[in-house]
Amino acid sequence: MRSITRNSGANTFLVALSATISIPPIKPDIMTVAKGITSAYFPLGVVVFNDRVYQGVRGVITSGFTYDGHPVGCAVATKTMEIYVRDKIAEKVTKVSKHLIDRLNAEFLPLPCVGEVTGLGLMG
Repeated sequence: MRSITRNSGANTFLVALSATISIPPIKPDIMTVAKGITSAYFPLGVVVFNDRVYQGVRGVITSGFTYDGHPVGCAVATKTMEIYVRDKIAEKVTKVSKHLIDRLNAEFLPLPCVGEVTGLGLMG
């Protein structure tokens, strides 16, 4: 995945539950996260990057625009992340996603117009 995204220029990876989910062997350099970071209660987008990228942009990327870091959005995101961890949402998604793929396979794979069923997390 990393070589494909680097060679194609794709540099974002959407994770429905933001940064709480780790999907080996995918280790993105940069992730963009929206909606899920606040459970869609407040419009907020986030860019997350690893240490290597951080070292490259350190001191270059600035913040301070009127639309950056809105206190309500950040408070909602912080609380949402606390709930994701407290309620073990990532672990629940892992369990439920297996059931989802099994059910989709059972229901749709026998149809002649369906060649395969794939999914990642709850994104079937």
